[in-house]
Amino acid sequence: MVFFPIVAASEKAEEDNIPLYGWEEQNLLTMTNTPVVDYQEVVRWFLKMKEMGFNIKQIGLDKKFGREFHLEGKKSRIKNRRYSTALLSKIRRL
Repeated sequence: MVFFPIVAASEKAEEDNIPLYGWEEQNLLTMTNTPVVDYQEVVRWFLKMKEMGFNIKQIGLDKKFGREFHLEGKKSRIKNRRYSTALLSKIRRL
């Protein structure tokens, strides 16, 4: 799941030619109602998924942009692992 602030969505979608609204319609992306992504909202989403019965063993995230989520997740006992941006880019191309 990807989270993106709705206030920046139009500009980013046009600037980088990213189909953010299409991803949202396909339930691949969640728009947040904050100027930046609220990491507590992301943590709440993962906790909700666990409550629904999903067996989430570990979450991978970007070291560069995921520090706040990493810390919030640890507080809520969500096991997460930080990866380098370069490694995540390679994984996405596979």
